[in-house]
Parts: sequence; C-alpha cells; structure tokens
Amino acid sequence: MTKEDEPGDDLAGVLVQAAAAGEITDAEAVSLATAVYVSGGHAVRNNCGSMMYALLTHPEHLHRLRREPDLLPRAVEELFRYVPHRNGVGIPRIATRDVGIGGQMIRAGDVVCNSYLSAAILPSSPTPTSSTSTGRTPLTSASATAPTTALAATMARMEAETVIKSVLDHLPGLQLAVRAQDVEFLGKDPIRGPKSLPVAW
Repeated sequence: MTKEDEPGDDLAGVLVQAAAAGEITDAEAVSLATAVYVSGGHAVRNNCGSMMYALLTHPEHLHRLRREPDLLPRAVEELFRYVPHRNGVGIPRIATRDVGIGGQMIRAGDVVCNSYLSAAILPSSPTPTSSTSTGRTPLTSASATAPTTALAATMARMEAETVIKSVLDHLPGLQLAVRAQDVEFLGKDPIRGPKSLPVAW
C-alpha cells in the first residue's frame, strides 16, 4: 500500500493529490516533501539539540528560565541568534538587480553567499556572548524582514519553545552526562547540531 493508493489527509497525502490533479508535478511534490523534512524535521531537531547544549552549558540561564518561564519566547529568539544554524555559509543567492552594500557593488546576476553567523552579529545589536540575554529585544537573522519570508520559521519557533518548555517542566535535574567539550557536533552535514547529547537527571 502506498500514498498513491490511499493518499490520506496528511501533508504527504496532500502533495500526492495535488500531483495527481496536475496542480504540481511529481518532481515538485518530491522537492516540497524533501524541503519539509529538512526544514521542519532535520533542522529543528538539530537546532533544538544545539539550544539545549547552549542552555546546559550556561546553567545560570537555564535556571532563570525555570524561574521565569514567561521569558521563553524571547530566549528562543536569542538562542536562534546565538546557536549556529549551518555549517559554513548559507544558500547561494543570485542578485536580481544592482545593489551597493558596504561600499561594494553587487551586480544583477552575481552569485552571493551569505553568512548566517555574520548576519546575527550587527553593529546595531550586541554580540551574543551568552546564550540567553533575555533583557533585550534580540535582532536575529531568523526573524529578518524581507519581501518573502519562510513560513517554516514560525513553526520552528513553536517547536523550539515546546521542546524547551517540556524539558524545563518534566526534567528539573537535567544536566550533561559528559564534559561539554566531549559533545561532538556534525561537521559535514549542512545543518549544525550535536551528533548526540548524553544527559542525566
């Protein structure tokens, strides 16, 4: 039995039905399903692992969130800024028009590789030297404004808040079971995150 036989009402089923109706091609359905898996599953899983590592290695912030759970949404924004999302630079972009940035002219058609790490550290916003400096309104590349923004960004925030809140609520004694420097991070994977996060409670 396959999704083509019984599509169902989940996302995969919706994509199958859209392809069958000619609204999208099979290749587009596969591309969309892959994007949802990478952005909605793989990326969020690794980001949440990195966020928990950041909190467990900054126990003063973890304790503050336990005392002041209302700070969680702002803390998640700051964690998006503090935690490196990718290994290396971001996805290459192609300029659609000439634009000058920092004294450098980028011509229409030029390929530009942006650094997510650099984008999170601007002269107008303090450098994220701690994982959850919740006393300010953070400026993050995760919440940047643009003509088009990723709808998955809202879902990623909700998922991160849910994961961290569940940990805070149900595992009050959570701590790393190994030394912080012994936690290995993915190196060749496009999304950065811990290979594993051994904990005890």
